[in-house]
Amino acid sequence: MGASKDRLLRTGMLGKELVARGHEVVWFSGTFDHVRKMSLSDTECELEVSPGFKISLLYGPAYKRNISLARIRHHQEMAKSFIRKIQTLPKPDAVLCSMPTIEFSIAATDYGKKHGIPVVLDLRDRWPDIYLELFPKVARPLLRPLLTPMYRSLRKACRAAYALSGITPEFVQWGLDLAERKEGPDDRHFWHGYHRAEPSAESLVTARAFWKAHDVLPEDFTIAFLGAMSLELDTVVYAARELAERTAGGRRVRLVLCGNGDRLDFYRALVKELKLTNVLFPGWVGKPESWDLLRLASAGLAPYPARSDFVISIPSKIVEYFSAGLPILSSLPGKLEKLLEEEGCGLTYQNRNSTDFVDKVLALYSKPSRRQAMAKRALALFNRNFDSAKIIPEMADYMEGVAHRKPGKEKSQKEFL
Repeated sequence: MGASKDRLLRTGMLGKELVARGHEVVWFSGTFDHVRKMSLSDTECELEVSPGFKISLLYGPAYKRNISLARIRHHQEMAKSFIRKIQTLPKPDAVLCSMPTIEFSIAATDYGKKHGIPVVLDLRDRWPDIYLELFPKVARPLLRPLLTPMYRSLRKACRAAYALSGITPEFVQWGLDLAERKEGPDDRHFWHGYHRAEPSAESLVTARAFWKAHDVLPEDFTIAFLGAMSLELDTVVYAARELAERTAGGRRVRLVLCGNGDRLDFYRALVKELKLTNVLFPGWVGKPESWDLLRLASAGLAPYPARSDFVISIPSKIVEYFSAGLPILSSLPGKLEKLLEEEGCGLTYQNRNSTDFVDKVLALYSKPSRRQAMAKRALALFNRNFDSAKIIPEMADYMEGVAHRKPGKEKSQKEFL
């Protein structure tokens, strides 16, 4: 449902691959940049990426907070825009729809059912479960009835979908449970992939100058984070002082936490209040800066809360860290914790436990050979499982198969994403 300014993500890469195979693709996305909370256009518009590859940008009103009524209204308006727009276009052979959003999932599966077009739901987040998890466990049974319309819509979409895909096997099973059916031959997962394309040499020189100006140096023990400023970053900020004290006289430990989000101003104020000199919030950074940072870093940080959708996920930023050969420092139990343990490429600290975070950092800091071994295993894991150069062609094969197996219709050269 969105595109990065600097690189294509899962849907964009798939669209590009399908076009290269001779198909026509229309990619529905939005005029609002979800990551940076800014509008790209005030009206709907259509862009031609290349011959046969169009992006249809649907308008949705702006919102400031990821979990808010304003965001729900945004999704509703975008779904209405999709319904209007799709009626004006030739019927596709197959549809791949990301979930979230629930509103888009209902619109896509209703359209597919009406016209006999196979729709694959690609499950990426556990909505609306995340809304309940904002509240204490004791309150959730009382609040859940308020979300009944959303759960009903999601179940309807999962049942109406031709097939379910997801970013992990657990996501696919979650959708099957909602649909109340067993796994079928076209239900399958595709890992989050990352396209490891090195920026230009010129841009990397500029990026290295950027980090030098921010006092991020190759000789530091840098812990890097790329993502939204809405995760459990307060835990690592509070740990920064102890890390500085326990490594005094040795290699400097720095926390470089990049991104925008709801709590960026709060975290910056907290660093100032605590008078910390080893924590940096540079804000949002571009592809060359993020690429260079991960190659300056000694570890990648994954400060995720133990939310139900995160617990069964391998977040995309983890894959980006793997691609740079970085061991992971994660607070996420479940799927990622098991992967890090089995593959020996990272450590998991307890949620909201600054002391445990310090211990895990020092376990890497004090044993360079252990860190280096983890780094090698992280890169090997990426090459084996998470390289988009392997994943995207597999997804393209899959979508071609879905379109080809559609009953009563010959395969043509059109696919909608």
